[in-house]
Amino acid sequence: MLSLILAAVWTLGLATPPTVTMMPTVLPIPGDVAAVDRATLVREGIIINDFDPPAQRWQAGHRGIDLRASDATELYTPSSGTVTFAGVVAGKNVVVLQHDNGLRSSFEPVTTQLPVGTFVEKGRIFAHRLPDAVSHCSGEGCIHWGVKDGDTYVDPLTLINPWVRVRLLE
Repeated sequence: MLSLILAAVWTLGLATPPTVTMMPTVLPIPGDVAAVDRATLVREGIIINDFDPPAQRWQAGHRGIDLRASDATELYTPSSGTVTFAGVVAGKNVVVLQHDNGLRSSFEPVTTQLPVGTFVEKGRIFAHRLPDAVSHCSGEGCIHWGVKDGDTYVDPLTLINPWVRVRLLE
């Protein structure tokens, strides 16, 4: 699920999707071809917690989205980039990718075997969700995905063109 969503997400400035043989059939939308948009992802329960930025940078808020994920879910790079951080932040395992377009994606609770500084081509597995990881998704397994442009968090789903067509694999 996450890999297919991330493949569709990077339509802004990173137009070509990963090779389809690398993406599992996981998005629970019927049919061979489905439009991916916020409403569908929320309705299908793929998004557990949506982006909810604070009014002021110092206030509480949800600076990313939480995607439903089971233990050991594999993460595919949404775009080519370099692993710039892999470690523990506030008790959670985090992996950060610096993409060629300047955006930074952070994922938690995940781990990678790749050392910091490793360049990863788009569509390649770069991390996986930790089994039995404690997350802030009450009662459900999830992966938190945040995107920053400079010092500003941006809604990862605003990067999805609502008219993008995604071919589900058989």
